Amino acid sequence: AALERTLLYQFVLIPFFYYPIFFTFTGLMQGLNLKETFQRAKQSFLPCWKRNLIFWIPTQMVMFGLISENWQIPFVCVMGILWSMILSVVAGKATK
Repeated sequence: AALERTLLYQFVLIPFFYYPIFFTFTGLMQGLNLKETFQRAKQSFLPCWKRNLIFWIPTQMVMFGLISENWQIPFVCVMGILWSMILSVVAGKATK
């Protein structure tokens, strides 16, 4: 079950839902128009997704396979904070 959940998250939810929302929201918050936001997403998607896979596949395998359900939410919250810091560095500030 851990492998199936991890694959669903990493190869369906993340690339088709999470990143489009992330790049749209952050681009607009940084004052980019839709064309600039799309260009930024196009340039940053693969590097971000690669790091996402490197970080989250082991994290989710541990979470779904080893962490009891009572501790999964605190575990993923801590890992989410770490991931937010990584994503901030990788996606960086948009330059106009």
